[in-house]
Amino acid sequence: MLTLHIAQGGGLMREPDNRRRAPREATAQLATITLNDQSTLPCGVLDLSDLGARLNLPDVDRLPAAFNLRIESLARELWCVVVWCNGDQVGVAFADRPSGS
Repeated sequence: MLTLHIAQGGGLMREPDNRRRAPREATAQLATITLNDQSTLPCGVLDLSDLGARLNLPDVDRLPAAFNLRIESLARELWCVVVWCNGDQVGVAFADRPSGS
């Protein structure tokens, strides 16, 4: 949805469609995805917010619906659920890891 606002001075100002609940920051960080069989996939973090991230990885076909993501610069691991996939980019939401996973 495109929203137009009247800017100071009377001109129209376009507001982009952004459904995110938390602002995201463009970044270029290295991360590692741990798959169910404990193998890993390297990936890049392109955007990051408190609630999710946009990842870039060459092998999206191996990606499960949920996985563990370790962002190297943050030295922390996050449980991720895939929200969307487009080519070699994947949008994930951070979630609580289910017990027994």
